[in-house]
Amino acid sequence: PASSGVKFSTPPPGDLQYDTFFNGVKNSTGTIRWRTDGQTYDLSVTMPVPCIGPFSYRSTGRIDAFGIAPDRYVEQRGKRPEDIAIFNRDMRQIVFTRTPDSLPLPDGAQDRFSMLMQLAGLVRGDPDAYRPGVTRQFFVVDNNNGETWPIAVIGDENVQTSAGFIAARHFMRLPRRAGDTR
Repeated sequence: PASSGVKFSTPPPGDLQYDTFFNGVKNSTGTIRWRTDGQTYDLSVTMPVPCIGPFSYRSTGRIDAFGIAPDRYVEQRGKRPEDIAIFNRDMRQIVFTRTPDSLPLPDGAQDRFSMLMQLAGLVRGDPDAYRPGVTRQFFVVDNNNGETWPIAVIGDENVQTSAGFIAARHFMRLPRRAGDTR
């Protein structure tokens, strides 16, 4: 049975641009495009990669009692074909185009990039639940599997941007297993 959900406030639509780095060298600007009407969402992330072509990621879905609820996650790296993860809520299953494997679909499951907006919405909905020292577990899917990500709240800080300083909450994905350095 489903649990009751979470306190969540959908982040407002907008575009974010960010610096990208390739092997430690500053690259071109990447873009995060977030659209929502409060019931559905469309998230796209693009980043240029020298000599390979752009990496693009798209997550579409809805907003439910657990926040962001992906229906479809698409990855395309350069000229390679798209890899897709489909979140089948009727069958409570995640299926992939890259592999014949499937996974059970738990409440609150995210893809690699919807996780960004999920954290933003959780903090907007219940900021006191995400204070420094708190670690939460999230089930996160990429293009061929899923795993639990431990996400720690580091603290609040002011981040300098081209628009000036912006107050931000700093999160860190902790190692998922022994030897994990990503």
